[in-house]
Amino acid sequence: MIRSRSPETLFSVILLFAVAAAFGVSVANGFVWDDTTFFIGNPVYRDFDLRAMLLGLANGVEYLPVRDLSIALDYRFWGENPAGFHVTNLILYGANVLAVFWMTRLMVALPAFGGDPANSRRPDSVAFWTALFFAVHPLHAEAVNFVTCRNVLLSGLFGFLSVGFFLHGIRVERSGWRWFAVSSGSFLLALFSKATVIALPLFLAALLVITGGAEVRRRWWPALVPFFVLAGGGFLLFRAIGAATNIISPDAAEPLASRLATAFQIPFFYLAKFLVPTALSAEYAFTFPEGFGQPQVLAAIAGWLLVSALVVVARKRYPLVPLAAVWFLATLLPVLHIFPTYPVVADRYAYLPVYGPCLLLALPVERFAAGGLARPAMAAAAVVVLWWGVLGFQRSSVWLSDTTLWQNVAENYPRHVKAHESLGAAYFQAGDYNRAFQAFSRARQIDSSNPFLDFFYGFLYFDTGNYAAALDLFRSATGRDPGFIMGLYYLGQSFERVGDAAKAAEAYRQLLGSTELDPQGFYKGSARRRLAALGAGSREKDSKPIP
Repeated sequence: MIRSRSPETLFSVILLFAVAAAFGVSVANGFVWDDTTFFIGNPVYRDFDLRAMLLGLANGVEYLPVRDLSIALDYRFWGENPAGFHVTNLILYGANVLAVFWMTRLMVALPAFGGDPANSRRPDSVAFWTALFFAVHPLHAEAVNFVTCRNVLLSGLFGFLSVGFFLHGIRVERSGWRWFAVSSGSFLLALFSKATVIALPLFLAALLVITGGAEVRRRWWPALVPFFVLAGGGFLLFRAIGAATNIISPDAAEPLASRLATAFQIPFFYLAKFLVPTALSAEYAFTFPEGFGQPQVLAAIAGWLLVSALVVVARKRYPLVPLAAVWFLATLLPVLHIFPTYPVVADRYAYLPVYGPCLLLALPVERFAAGGLARPAMAAAAVVVLWWGVLGFQRSSVWLSDTTLWQNVAENYPRHVKAHESLGAAYFQAGDYNRAFQAFSRARQIDSSNPFLDFFYGFLYFDTGNYAAALDLFRSATGRDPGFIMGLYYLGQSFERVGDAAKAAEAYRQLLGSTELDPQGFYKGSARRRLAALGAGSREKDSKPIP
């Protein structure tokens, strides 16, 4: 075991160094993927519109005012300099890791887990290794490097702090209710950072069940009431917003049995990525079998039964094992696809759940070290930390730009349509049209309905004033995908340029009926303005956005 007169300080320094070593390269990265869609150029953030952040959907699709305030503050300090946003993300991630260390130390120090609340080296050791595994894990590269994932870091930070304050309230007893109030406040901040923290009260309930007898539960159960009230209110709010903005698909679109079959398999996907974090991707191009009679689904159900049996066997001798399992499942519950979302799985969804396996991995390291096998135990743990740290560093480099990001996805998943269309768009933006249209052609080969090849050829004609040629290509693009917002917008613009106001209006009305996301509302807002102008006989043209 690592020994120091002030282990908390030493461990904290080591943890922050690990964060910097694994993910510090992110500071050199640019804005990528949805960064330019959701917040770059968004007047709500640019102008620090506090009313819009607190009373509306700042990015057009989510109500997350804590996240929005954070982005707006970065905008105020850094403008559109990506380095500043990445520095903030890195600082927030370091704070997350320290919060994990603190929370775990308080938890392991409880008598139910074999700790001495006054002074024990075991809580220090378990907490350190848990936080170190968490700090360097490559699955977290997306949350650290993708500025749009700021919500993940904020919800994680306030979620870990919420549990820590709750544990501190149990520990101090006399002033415990004050800390429970602080804990519930932190939970509210976590909820308004990202909704996936919503099931955290289930973990707190499990914590009370595992840590004490009937007297403890009778005394502290009322402290859980605010958490479940907040979670229930959050569920209703986020469910309504998600349905209204098409973030959550209609339940009828996918049978419940199919969703449950997928839900059984998803935890094993993340456990596999936790143990062997290779072939990570900004998006994953595969689907889960949806029939309960299929081998993969039956294997997943058998795995659930086996893991449940192991947890039951271990619960008395190793009470932290069921607690870690509850954490993993409770924090994974919102992203098990029971309420269908896109994507089905993502690295960022694993951010909170990964804590559970990190704790489970730290327990044998501490136990073997305490049992006289300190050198081999710590050597094995150090190898894992080094391996994950190197992979995390490499993964951070992938997030340098849109080109490097989508090249990586296309290499890992060659038949991923979105990877090729996004790579083509990145090349197009850079003026590399040959590579752009090669990527668009590849997307068309995989999916004949993909509209990007026609659209971007059409955009080139539109940009040079050849509106007749552009019209044919935009018609082809929207014929392949009738809800393609960019195609419909430029179809309307092209009809206006050739003087066909009736067909332009028809294209704009079709655009307004599309369910495709339009986060900052540019296309639908422009379509409404154009319809109004066409009705008044105006020939005024909207400014052209960059596709």
